[in-house]
Amino acid sequence: VRFFIDRDRSSNPTRYCAFMTPRPPAHPSHSNAGEPEPRPHPRRNLLYARRWRKSRVSQYLLSMNPEDLTQPRTRRSAGCLAKLKAESKRSYVLYEHTTDTKLRRELAVAIYSHERAAPDTVFEPKMEVAVPSATRPASGNGRWTMAEPPPGSRGETLHAKMGKIRCIGGQNSTYGDHITIMADRPPPRVWDAYNDARDPILSVKNFSLFFNLPQDRSRRAAILQDAGEGGAEALAKLPLLKMTKLSRDLYEVEFRQPLSLLQAFGLCISRFDTKQAE
Repeated sequence: VRFFIDRDRSSNPTRYCAFMTPRPPAHPSHSNAGEPEPRPHPRRNLLYARRWRKSRVSQYLLSMNPEDLTQPRTRRSAGCLAKLKAESKRSYVLYEHTTDTKLRRELAVAIYSHERAAPDTVFEPKMEVAVPSATRPASGNGRWTMAEPPPGSRGETLHAKMGKIRCIGGQNSTYGDHITIMADRPPPRVWDAYNDARDPILSVKNFSLFFNLPQDRSRRAAILQDAGEGGAEALAKLPLLKMTKLSRDLYEVEFRQPLSLLQAFGLCISRFDTKQAE
């Protein structure tokens, strides 16, 4: 699925809008002098996000209604779907919006590494993401739903589970039945022929997330053996989430299962908020 993010710097704080359009917006470099500007294509605004200015830490509201972004919690509409909160300088959690904070679910966790990789060393992901796995009825019909954690681990948060997974190197092995781990990989800016045709702009905001294999060698070997030769290649080459800068304030986003539009938009907003080292 593909959508675009429009960053509005004129508002304070900056407002972000996720929208879809039948055809991608034209790149400024493709316009010729003397030719009339192309007619803009209709766009459908889907989601809005804005930082909550009254909070000391970074908190963003994500809503289908732009008026919710400035309203207190009791006056927000049912279109207010989620909140992105910076739990630390390097970690973000996307929560489901609800009036009862005890019942809210974690929709995604993003952890960033701001350290520069040392020369001739194994690549450490700058961005690592955990989301609840998606399941579908055995019949193949019906909506995808988030996998429920086993009863013994329901008391743990997604953020805490991700910390354990990263500590033992068990990405997509430990809690693999209900948590999917993704990470970027070198080079962090991955282009294909589709993007090259529109002259993407190099930026630290660009990223591509892939299925993250375990750092532990024995767990990695087990996953590769279960997936088979063809399955392992598919896991390594298929991006699950990709954001590309097209102009100063326009970005293209592509995502696929197990992510939803809300999760993809929230993770991209976390990328805007953090500062990445080149």
